[in-house]
Amino acid sequence: MVSESHQFYNGTTGYGGLQNLEMEKQVEQAEQNIEQVNELEPDSSSLEEDLEEIKTLSENVASKREMEEVRMLHRYFHDLDIALNDYDGNTKIWGVTETLDAG
Repeated sequence: MVSESHQFYNGTTGYGGLQNLEMEKQVEQAEQNIEQVNELEPDSSSLEEDLEEIKTLSENVASKREMEEVRMLHRYFHDLDIALNDYDGNTKIWGVTETLDAG
């Protein structure tokens, strides 16, 4: 889930994409994020906190359609992809997750 969501955000928000957001796609992804988070059973309190924040950000994207919330979702999925999946693309760490700090 983390890797797939990170790929979505890389493709839609990376490299200047935030200025040209297709908000309907962002809302669809946010709704999918919420569904997937609701189905997960995290094995650590730090991951649980991060997933709850992703859910909150996703709910805000779905209801308020805020670009900044989309940016933060990308950052959460980026850092979690590094922490959980050893993502080795752009390895800049945004420092937004509890999981990466706990790792």
